[in-house]
Amino acid sequence: MSFKEKSIWVMLLAMLITVATYGLDRVDSGLAQGSVTGIAAAVIGFVVLAAIGHGVVAATSRGDGDRTDERDREVDRKTDMIGDGALSAVVIGILAYGMIQGDWLLAHIAFFGLFGAAMLKMVSMVVLYRMAS
Repeated sequence: MSFKEKSIWVMLLAMLITVATYGLDRVDSGLAQGSVTGIAAAVIGFVVLAAIGHGVVAATSRGDGDRTDERDREVDRKTDMIGDGALSAVVIGILAYGMIQGDWLLAHIAFFGLFGAAMLKMVSMVVLYRMAS
């Protein structure tokens, strides 16, 4: 298993633990309730879990952390497309919910977030193409 794949497993495990812990807390308290400290604690917990996991993987790996191959690049490309599609679908759902509920602040944030992210991607692509030529 490559270092990159081990790293992905660490991140996936850290995310699952974080989402499960935070989700169980939300089930107990209700989804309508929340706090900044609860979300902050979940994020900090995730960072700590990921750092510890990556430390263990780095300490037990054979020094192949910098090496990538064609398979790594193809997996990155395909999973980026899947992730972008899923995130776009969620943001469009938030946009629709905001419009239906009349929560225009939420709708505007979703709208500008969706288009802003797409524009940032396009600008980044143009810059990277220009830098490569």
